[in-house]
Amino acid sequence: MQQNLDLASPDIGRMRVALHQLLADLESDRDRVYDAITECQRKILILDEITTWRIAAPEGDQEQPRLYEARNGDAGLLVMPLAEAIVYLRQENPEITKLQVRERLEGIGRRIATERSNVGRAIHAAWIAADRRLAANQPQR
Repeated sequence: MQQNLDLASPDIGRMRVALHQLLADLESDRDRVYDAITECQRKILILDEITTWRIAAPEGDQEQPRLYEARNGDAGLLVMPLAEAIVYLRQENPEITKLQVRERLEGIGRRIATERSNVGRAIHAAWIAADRRLAANQPQR
């Protein structure tokens, strides 16, 4: 039966091209599914960390109770105010830049609410507020 099959015929060539295209489409679909699964697993881990938080005892009358940080900090960064998130990141790494802060926050899925799409201005304003908080926490000389 294979003797009657002409592998060089145009119909076989078109079938091969179609099969290669189908294979490429399926591989692309598989990659999208794997990416979606990875993103879903990341979100599950963050939500799992949030569910384990406890309320911290207030340190003073003017202090509001705050949530303890999550084990890796990422879950906490999702829910804390932007300036507090920047303070946390700057205490973790004093050499961090605004661009690195933005990349880290966007990398964990943090959405920064702005009136327009000017996220850089929002981060800069929160950076200034973080400067003030960090300066207030430094001991006076």
